[in-house]
Amino acid sequence: MKATKAGTSKGEIIDRLEEACDVWRRTPDKERSYLKAGERVCWPTIILSYYESGLYAAVKVRRPPPLPASIDRADEVMNWLTWLGKTHGREVMRALWLCHGEGKEVSTVSRSMGLSRPTVRKKRDFGLAVLVLHVAGVKKAA
Repeated sequence: MKATKAGTSKGEIIDRLEEACDVWRRTPDKERSYLKAGERVCWPTIILSYYESGLYAAVKVRRPPPLPASIDRADEVMNWLTWLGKTHGREVMRALWLCHGEGKEVSTVSRSMGLSRPTVRKKRDFGLAVLVLHVAGVKKAA
């Protein structure tokens, strides 16, 4: 199920990471068991007209669930990240996912990981370079 081609660039890998993060955010949550039976009947509130929406303080528009093709691409990205975590360390994978996937600032990521900003940048850039070579199918020189 390898949908990528050789010669994949860093920009395309970053786009795939961002898409995967967006897909996992939009995937429906199966753990909604905390809702009572009476709340499930009318949840979420359906607003039929523009005039009804003025009665509510904040109307939250839900995005549709992701398409099956985008879920497949997100699964492929997760396989890449799993491979990266196993071969080059979990910190490299985490820095790459947090910086490029979730779009967090390097300073925020460095505080959450307990590392310096230059270290997080190096791990992120190294992980991206290794991932580009892995997706392109380039083998490591022995």
